[in-house]
Amino acid sequence: MEWKANRSVLIGTCLHAEWDRNSGSRGRHAPAFAFVASAPQEEEADSFTPMKLEHHKQPLAPVRVYRLRQLKYLTAALLFVGLSLGIGVWGYMRFGHLTAVDAFLNASMILGGMGPVDPLPDESAKLFASFYALFSGIALLTTVAVILAPMVHRVLHRLHLDEDPR
Repeated sequence: MEWKANRSVLIGTCLHAEWDRNSGSRGRHAPAFAFVASAPQEEEADSFTPMKLEHHKQPLAPVRVYRLRQLKYLTAALLFVGLSLGIGVWGYMRFGHLTAVDAFLNASMILGGMGPVDPLPDESAKLFASFYALFSGIALLTTVAVILAPMVHRVLHRLHLDEDPR
């Protein structure tokens, strides 16, 4: 895709029409429905940002960039798991009246998908455990998706590199 001005309108399959900078209106033949995007700088177009995945028209990222990206995604996933575990420990200590070690054990088991260990004393603790279990199921799937995203993207990107452009 070529960028002819600082602002272009992307239409459908990367066709573009130039904006009139003075009036801000579309060109004579530009359609009414379009997406506005700012043009990338030349050094941005050729470089790979570690947390951003490359476009399918860009070349495959070097292995060094891929490993750094995988490490950053793994770090983000681990921070999310740590925050989720902290919420669980706090809740089990607050509502379940458990010690820190027992609360950590229960939160870890729920977050890992295994189930609670200790019986819960009252309804507030049971309600917390129910909502934490629902949250943990979604959090587990989200964490796995975040960890696998760079690898799956790289495999799919590599599979599509050999295709002829149409």
